[in-house]
Amino acid sequence: MGITRRKTSEADNNQRTEPFHLLVVEDRTLDLKSLLTALGERGVDARATKISEPSEFKPAMVTSGKWELILTPVSLAPEILNGLKHCEGNGPRVIIFGPTEDMTTVEFLQQGAADVVRVQPPERLQLVIARELGFIAERRARIELEQMTQRYKQSYGKLPDGGVPSNPDTTARADTSSSPTQDLLTGLYTRSYFTRELEKTLANRESLPDNNVLLHVAVDDFDFVRDKYGVAAADLALADVANILRDNVGENSIPCRFGARAEDNVFLVMIRDVEMDEIENIAERVRVAVAKNNSEVAGKMLKVTCSVGICRFDSDVESVKKILYWAALAAQIAQKEGGDRIHVYNPQADAKAARIKGEEQESRVLSALKKENFKLVYLPIVNLCAEPAERYEVFLRMLDEQGKEILPAQFIPAAEKGGLMPAVDRWVIKHAIETVGERQRQGHKTNFFIKVSVDGMLDKKLLSWVATNLKSARVPGDAVTFEITESAVMSHPKEARVFLKGLKELHCRTALERAGANPDALEALDDLPLDVIKFDRSLNHDFPHNPAKQEKLKKLVKEAHKLNREAIAEFVQDAKTLRLLWQCSIDYIQGYYLQQPDAKLAYEFSEAS
Repeated sequence: MGITRRKTSEADNNQRTEPFHLLVVEDRTLDLKSLLTALGERGVDARATKISEPSEFKPAMVTSGKWELILTPVSLAPEILNGLKHCEGNGPRVIIFGPTEDMTTVEFLQQGAADVVRVQPPERLQLVIARELGFIAERRARIELEQMTQRYKQSYGKLPDGGVPSNPDTTARADTSSSPTQDLLTGLYTRSYFTRELEKTLANRESLPDNNVLLHVAVDDFDFVRDKYGVAAADLALADVANILRDNVGENSIPCRFGARAEDNVFLVMIRDVEMDEIENIAERVRVAVAKNNSEVAGKMLKVTCSVGICRFDSDVESVKKILYWAALAAQIAQKEGGDRIHVYNPQADAKAARIKGEEQESRVLSALKKENFKLVYLPIVNLCAEPAERYEVFLRMLDEQGKEILPAQFIPAAEKGGLMPAVDRWVIKHAIETVGERQRQGHKTNFFIKVSVDGMLDKKLLSWVATNLKSARVPGDAVTFEITESAVMSHPKEARVFLKGLKELHCRTALERAGANPDALEALDDLPLDVIKFDRSLNHDFPHNPAKQEKLKKLVKEAHKLNREAIAEFVQDAKTLRLLWQCSIDYIQGYYLQQPDAKLAYEFSEAS
């Protein structure tokens, strides 16, 4: 047995956190030296203990706690996976390499393997290892957060049930209800707690001090960060921003994570009785600290910036809703000016600026429609029951003047406000039908999942237009699956029923997306002509650590199957979640664990299945 290490400089060691510790069982198919070199080039500081002969392996190595990740060939996998059963707490993640049969792969995943992957091409194994080290980094961060919370408790006193450590100034104001007050990811106050505190503050307007401010802190380009690096990495970045807020906003404040969904990027801070000059200093300190911070994920440095909206309020403020809107508008203006800056809300100037910016964005979308400055990218949807069905979800990107991709979150709101979504829908549908037709003529049994907006669904001419395009492209209806959201159906039940029925008459498949967040809604939609239920991403966020979500999803899948509907889980980020979804009888999965959206239709479905 020997130790192999990537060379690092003294400066590198001073800047980086503890390196990752790997136990690697070599065989003739694995070039460990090249693997470590490639990981080093990706910025991963990995230290590997090498086992050259199977006889050198001892079961106690799995439970020793010395190694965070074990890389093993198929031959030794059963013994190592058996050792996982005896690990206390967080055991090592195990990656198995080499050729396996489909059922053997499933069995390995059931027994606790993080992944099973072929050695060739080597880049694939490198990416899988880098991804798993990212989850290890996240686990380290969570442990650090727990330790930090404990230190906070020792400094400020006993934690309220389910709550965050309280500053002396805020303890007397704390709500004593049974609802949680602490966001699990960041340790800051939750949206509901913060809203109650803001409401109580505004209810006593006459006694408000002179200088009260609401900060709206938004991480810039968060959709891009999440799309490029994944949910786990984005969560780490959010946790770092939360720590920066906690360290900089002062004791006379209430910071919270305000996101309504698990992946939201917004923080709010209420600060009382502080001079405006000092408020701007606080906001600037936060902005600079976020920009300088490096969030380490699998040895790589993830950097984000933030925009801070500042809104002053006093006894004249009318409502919670209005001050939240004003602060959000100030942050949006900061982001529209390039981000990584602060902006103080100005009632007259900002309202006009927001209107002008909105009109400019609408104009850009309209121009993109006229000049065909859009492109489609595709995300594979993979069957968990070894059926080699070739399915992709279709996503839209807008292109700027330099050909750079613009994500939907940056232009869809303007398209919606300007009434342009029916035209955007038609562009996507037309080009998707043409592409799937080409695939089918090449011998591929491809099916595209195409999103339809609420405005598109309400367009009474869309069905006949779809029929015409299917006919002209000579594409059978069952080559496309049209998706509408659960909220769209609940808001427009009559129109949704007509739309879905019309699609079925064209022999198209139909899907309900973002489903299950409201279980009562699914029961109300039992009689709709649906082929597929795509469950809301919130249901499998942090899935391995949430047994309640696992039971909830299992029940929802069972109900979907009773109605002969296929079940799809979105935003799958890791092999452990995949394994649990398989146990919940999910039929299909999609997410960055498989592949990021790509303009090429090159996913190997037979290999994945």
